[in-house]
Amino acid sequence: MNAMTHRRKSNEIQNADQLLSTFQYCQRYHATAPVASVRTWRVSIIFILLVISTLHTGSFAFNFVRNILGLGTKDFLKGRLVVPNSLASNNILLCTKSDDERPSSTCVDPRLVLLQTSPQPRKRRAIQALVPHSGRHFYPSHPAYRRQFARRWFWKLRKRKRFMEGWYYRLTLKNYESDSCNDNQNENKPVSFAFIISIEDPGITSSNLRLACIQAIGPNDQYLVQATKDDTKFWASEKSQSLGCIFEEICSQNTKNSTDFPSTITQLQPDLWKQSVRSGFQIIDDSLSRTSKISDLETKPRWLGRIRGHDGSKGGVLDGQGISGQVEFDFEVDPKSVCGYGGYVMDTSGAIDSMQNISTQSKIIAHDAQRQKSTGGWLSSFPVFEPHWQVTIADALASGSINYNGTQYKFKDQAFYAEKNWGHALPSKWYWTQCNSFDNYEGELSVTAGGGIRKLPFGKEEELGMIAVHYKGRFFEAVPWKGNVEWNVSTWGEWSLYGDRLEETTSYGLDKVTRPTTTTPFAVEIRYRCDPKEIPGLVFRAPTPKKGMVKFCRDTFEAHCELTLWELKRNENTKELEKVQPPIIDRATSKEGGAEIGGGPFWDEWQGKSKLKPVVKSLLNFPGNLLSSRRSRRERRKLS
Repeated sequence: MNAMTHRRKSNEIQNADQLLSTFQYCQRYHATAPVASVRTWRVSIIFILLVISTLHTGSFAFNFVRNILGLGTKDFLKGRLVVPNSLASNNILLCTKSDDERPSSTCVDPRLVLLQTSPQPRKRRAIQALVPHSGRHFYPSHPAYRRQFARRWFWKLRKRKRFMEGWYYRLTLKNYESDSCNDNQNENKPVSFAFIISIEDPGITSSNLRLACIQAIGPNDQYLVQATKDDTKFWASEKSQSLGCIFEEICSQNTKNSTDFPSTITQLQPDLWKQSVRSGFQIIDDSLSRTSKISDLETKPRWLGRIRGHDGSKGGVLDGQGISGQVEFDFEVDPKSVCGYGGYVMDTSGAIDSMQNISTQSKIIAHDAQRQKSTGGWLSSFPVFEPHWQVTIADALASGSINYNGTQYKFKDQAFYAEKNWGHALPSKWYWTQCNSFDNYEGELSVTAGGGIRKLPFGKEEELGMIAVHYKGRFFEAVPWKGNVEWNVSTWGEWSLYGDRLEETTSYGLDKVTRPTTTTPFAVEIRYRCDPKEIPGLVFRAPTPKKGMVKFCRDTFEAHCELTLWELKRNENTKELEKVQPPIIDRATSKEGGAEIGGGPFWDEWQGKSKLKPVVKSLLNFPGNLLSSRRSRRERRKLS
């Protein structure tokens, strides 16, 4: 509990500092007019993205630019910083009678209204940095979504191309209460759960691979799956991680008390969802709508689910193809504890009064820690380098309950992790590791690593890998366009990874508010191990290009993890980079490491090193180089 308290206090200090810094810079630069050259390159980027996005899955790449910069359409062309709509809105009405792009102004049935507030002063709003690609990358076939003419036209162009999108959520429980018969044996044994949601070929009527599916992995490699061919039951938000699917409703004989509701309804109030859904799931992340007068209970991201499925290790994915089983889950994530990809995502205005004595340097560090990044770089917004991968929650604290096949688990402030994939299908071969629950390190420490073979245009392929470490407000990212990534993965039981960044790099924001972030050279080594005889791993399903959802990967939550990270400094005599002792992170260990291999074939050890094409590397570094040169010219003009 001391670690959890330390993490919360650290988050509040960083979030408080960032809020004041953001307000000061917004006031200073809000009305600043850009030069003509800036406007020209912005218009050029919009035109290029619109042309490329004609093959995108039912959405414009223009939304990517607008969302990343936090600008409206006209303001983006003018180069002006504006307050996001989610913060400037006076009335917040989360009603689900229509899609998230055409929200209803009223709701006839009061049960369907999630929350409604009166106008609040803007300074009382929450500040949240949205993780890139949090929303969906397809247009749902759910009746609640009405396609505009342009969207229908672009959708027809892309309609025959295979598409999948998947969400992965993991819970690691160290402290929990269980009502199983073997409580004495399992009292101190950590357990992990994973919920894997996927949608394949939504709205493509000619495809026989259409599927909405959820897989649930529990302790001792328990594995349940439930799916439906009717993808019209699946809905997802364009701007947040909210999504859901109702496999089966509860039918009532009493018409007066019937829970039947129109087919255009998507998300439901949690109490109503529990009364009306026999099997399905619903994930609501409306933390962007927080205000000072809304309680935490109403605004925490919430995971609800009832799975009436079967043992996924036997049979297929559809109903009646295996031994039946049940899973019910209901838990929430504390928004203040959420570390996205690059730093913490949320800041509340409640701590602004306590920021007077905090140093300017602390404010800069807190501001940098809140910056969110795309895991695959800015090119992830285009359907060229598939599949895409985004870590949406590197670390967070979750509280709630899970009932897995009759065993109840109750927990509070336990480690939570989330990520997603989208594109044609998963890679033909990959490895993946993750851990955010360590034994000898308190506070925030999370590591995610992965690599695989991805497709390039004209039938080519390339091998890539990455390592990302979040540690006490600092972000260490080893990616092939900024350094080196190497790996040695066995057929099962050994994952040895190395990554570095050999040059001091400065990342610039796309606006005048965001301060530059400097990353010093570093090196990181990770090793995951498990005994293949004692821990054979669980073989489960993943979307494939031609066969759909089939067994395609092996996973474990019981790998022994060891992490070490050093700062690198150049020796003045040898002119070579050397590891600085002691390490920043010195052998952080855990017995709850998540490790996976997928695709293949894995006939032998896979030793590899990221080999990024020079053209792709230049493109990925282009925004940073452009902004760096702009700032350098601005500084030279000031000096002259």
